[in-house]
Amino acid sequence: MADFIIITRPEPDASRDVDWLGRYKVPAITVPVMRAEQKPFDLQDKQPFQAIIFTSRHAVAAIAKINRRATFGTLQSLPVFSVGRRTALAARQAGFDDVTVGPSDGKALVQLMMAKLNPNEGDILWPSANIISFDIASRLADFGYSVRQIPVYAMVATKHISSDLPARLAACSSAAVVAMSVRSMDLFSQMLNTSQFAGYRKCITVIASSEAIAVAAGSGWADIVVARAPRRSRVLAIATLIYHRRG
Repeated sequence: MADFIIITRPEPDASRDVDWLGRYKVPAITVPVMRAEQKPFDLQDKQPFQAIIFTSRHAVAAIAKINRRATFGTLQSLPVFSVGRRTALAARQAGFDDVTVGPSDGKALVQLMMAKLNPNEGDILWPSANIISFDIASRLADFGYSVRQIPVYAMVATKHISSDLPARLAACSSAAVVAMSVRSMDLFSQMLNTSQFAGYRKCITVIASSEAIAVAAGSGWADIVVARAPRRSRVLAIATLIYHRRG
């Protein structure tokens, strides 16, 4: 049961999820536990790449801001392998034409790339976050592929709890939090603890997009529900169902 839904994703994703839930008459608030911060990186050594991996729209944005137009133009001609449809859309909007949409899961993307790429045809570029949840480069290396991973952005923890969350928790008997990563779940727990709202855990249902996130959540919550697939649409559908079954 949940009187409202808590979305912990970074902006603008958090607001998009709140709008999505609003279309189904589900009240939700944004409590971003992280924000994206681009990092300096260098691609001056123009070694050839055979493909690019995009696992986030933040990585697409960082690559698109390269001011060495010749380098960026070369990259745009490469085939792209994307985790999820939204990242694929961002890549297309940035000018990449050959985009293969993979599942919202790094492990499955590896299988897709192995079916389409030859390990002897050059390195694969992976502009990534500074902290990753699944090491695509190491997994592909096991099969002879060379991946050049370059951290181009960092997800920085939000320092303060949302001003709306304490009042909403105090006014409601239950809530649910959508957790899309182990780190976001950890940061949300820390946010509650440091703001002296840890006691509200027993009123909050965790909607985890994977079993690993459910394990990381630990105990003390009202309930933990695990999605069958790590997709945004799946967890938001669960949130909608939990809200409309309240009471």
